[in-house]
Amino acid sequence: MKIINPLHYPVAVLIGSIVLFIGARFIQLPNTIVLPVAIGIIIAGTIYFQQRELKALNVENRELEREIKTVNNSALILASQAKEVLLEVTKILTDTFQVDLLAALQISCGQVIEAPNKIDTFLRRLQNSKSLLSVKDLQQQLSEVERKILATGSTKRHLSELAESLKRNIKLAKEGRDTRLVQVYSVSTQIQNSTGILQQIQNQLVNFNTSDYQKNQELQSLANQLTNSQENLDLIIR
Repeated sequence: MKIINPLHYPVAVLIGSIVLFIGARFIQLPNTIVLPVAIGIIIAGTIYFQQRELKALNVENRELEREIKTVNNSALILASQAKEVLLEVTKILTDTFQVDLLAALQISCGQVIEAPNKIDTFLRRLQNSKSLLSVKDLQQQLSEVERKILATGSTKRHLSELAESLKRNIKLAKEGRDTRLVQVYSVSTQIQNSTGILQQIQNQLVNFNTSDYQKNQELQSLANQLTNSQENLDLIIR
């Protein structure tokens, strides 16, 4: 194992310096003895702290890798569900007068179907990155979400959840902690939101009557919610 510069581990250097000071000043050991002992302590301390650091990093990477696999699988399952909904929507609404509703559902489902590739690219970049998101970048995302909350009605709850997630990320970034896992959780939350909305759309399509105005409005609202959920996802991964 390659030993990193001991100056990267000031605690090890401090302990070695204290031993050197006490040995030379108070115990009055000869330099030929006290210097090798102090240097040995610094090297041993450096190795110890390096191993601790690497162990913590490996644990984190395993957790991050596990969460990334889970999110990627969830995105693929969601896309498959969206394909089924798209086929059903096209079958029911084609050759009807509900052109706007058909277009809205096709667009929103299409966004979900395209999401796995975007998510996978983002997660690969996230996994290979050792840098933290800057507080400034996170605050810009939060400001954008808060503006959308003021201008949004039916999807306000999902936006509020995203805003709270961003606030947690900002707090972690200010503490100097790695925010990658929290970012993965944020992506997972948006996938869960989209899954719930798609399920509601499927429920609405059972025994759907194109002449039922209320059902049409509910489906239109769900299509808008699905689009907004994908926009929230884009905000996180861009």
